[in-house]
Amino acid sequence: MNLFRDYTFERQPVLREGSVNGTCHLLALDRQRDTSDQDLLRQAIEFFHGLGTYTHLLEPRLLELFQTFVMAWASTSIASVGLSEYVNGCVALMAGENERAELLQLDASTRREIAALARQHLVDRQVEFLGEYED
Repeated sequence: MNLFRDYTFERQPVLREGSVNGTCHLLALDRQRDTSDQDLLRQAIEFFHGLGTYTHLLEPRLLELFQTFVMAWASTSIASVGLSEYVNGCVALMAGENERAELLQLDASTRREIAALARQHLVDRQVEFLGEYED
């Protein structure tokens, strides 16, 4: 694995970026409830772990995509539902993310960052709007 990482994966940006983007695409499909490739997604994450590149290649991209996803979800939801629906939606969203993280065996650092990003975008950045609700 080290030889592959050092001489192929690290030196071939197209292969490296394609692997990261493909894994992120599978994760996006999983978030949309398309679980047909969940085993492939799990194997892709294991691949990055096996190469020792999860932390510096895959994790930052996963977190970037989660941030984009949760920001869009919060903006759409806060503008279209009542407070109780918004809170229930947040709880369901995070339950799904926690279940996904466990199933895919994401690192503890990834899970902590996902929780922090969720709090930031679902609660902290929505305080002004949440305070206006009269459910």
